[in-house]
Amino acid sequence: MDYFVSHITEDDEVAFLAGAVRLDIVNNGHYEYILVGKKRLINDPLLKMATFYSGTEDEINFEYTNKYLRECIQDMLLLLREYTDDFYILPTEFIKTMDGDEYHTVLVKTAENMILSMFSVKYNNVQEFYAENGSYEDIERNLLPYIREQLIFDGLEDVKKPLRDRCANYLKENGDIMPIMKGMGEAQLFFLLVSQYCMQAIGIVMMMKSYHMIPFIRNDVVFQYFTLLFHSSISDEFLEKNYLDTYIPYVVQKAFDFSDKAYAFVRDCIGNGKMINVVENSFEKGKIPTPKEIVKCVEAYIKCF
Repeated sequence: MDYFVSHITEDDEVAFLAGAVRLDIVNNGHYEYILVGKKRLINDPLLKMATFYSGTEDEINFEYTNKYLRECIQDMLLLLREYTDDFYILPTEFIKTMDGDEYHTVLVKTAENMILSMFSVKYNNVQEFYAENGSYEDIERNLLPYIREQLIFDGLEDVKKPLRDRCANYLKENGDIMPIMKGMGEAQLFFLLVSQYCMQAIGIVMMMKSYHMIPFIRNDVVFQYFTLLFHSSISDEFLEKNYLDTYIPYVVQKAFDFSDKAYAFVRDCIGNGKMINVVENSFEKGKIPTPKEIVKCVEAYIKCF
């Protein structure tokens, strides 16, 4: 395993959560992996979930967390049995260019700056934001209009709801998982919800830049914040090519179901970036294709086979 990590270079075609093979083994389940050449390295769920076990019973619902972890491990074992020649296990959460504390500090600070830039009012720090926003209505009124329309917590349908309903629904669905949220004020809860997704998007981009990896994002909420980060001024080196490499697979997995295709066909004809490169090369540089244009291009590509 050390070989794969230590030999990743800019010339390698590397992708994480990526590019190209959708595995529907049980209940249309998806499995996170890193692709290095032809070897797929699975994220170790024990290490991925480790951060939750550092909390207390007042903060974390361990019954829920234990059940989720068991399902992750069962899925991973099934995947390894079915595709022995393709997959390996690696603690991919720990492939970073800095130690854990420094990495977390960078994430928190960058997410804070990203959130404070979302408002028409200038806030110098988080405490100033708390002091000036006593309710969800205050927050919603001070958000930049385009940001107000894009902040979501449960799904794309959130864009039709007032901010109060978005936050209340999230708390209703997830409050038992993290009981600490139930005792927070409205501004504190809003900041927690937004920051966790901002940190996730920032972490993805940091991995992209450090290890030349391409993310495959399936979750609507995560992709929404990934897009917000792309359009923000927080990450100056977040190139259009990086965004397209992520945006196109996101659209494709929502529009197409490849589960009826043989695994070898998906891997050899669609996967490993082949189809994505065809789509990107079909549009002029500097143009972000619409979802409909991407779907039409993929349909034409698939017909070739």
